[in-house]
Amino acid sequence: MPIRQIMAEARRLEILRLLAEEPDETINQREMVTALASLSHGVHPDVVEDDYRRLAELGLVTLETAGRYLMARLTDHGANVAEGKAYAPGVKRYRPD
Repeated sequence: MPIRQIMAEARRLEILRLLAEEPDETINQREMVTALASLSHGVHPDVVEDDYRRLAELGLVTLETAGRYLMARLTDHGANVAEGKAYAPGVKRYRPD
């Protein structure tokens, strides 16, 4: 598997896990860029937008526009993937330590 794909799958899992940590399970695209950078996943906002759209296609998040940015909200299926209870293609499987 190419390293770019490995990094994208790991980043998408981190997105789901970060959403799961929020009380309302939502984070806008700009805030997600900052959160991912703190986890050594420094990426451009366009990359996060692409990831948000991919996760929405998989039914893991819902999207709405908040000003200039997308807002992602975790779905029940997305929460299950974040916890390792379910699998989604293109998202790294969560394995607790």
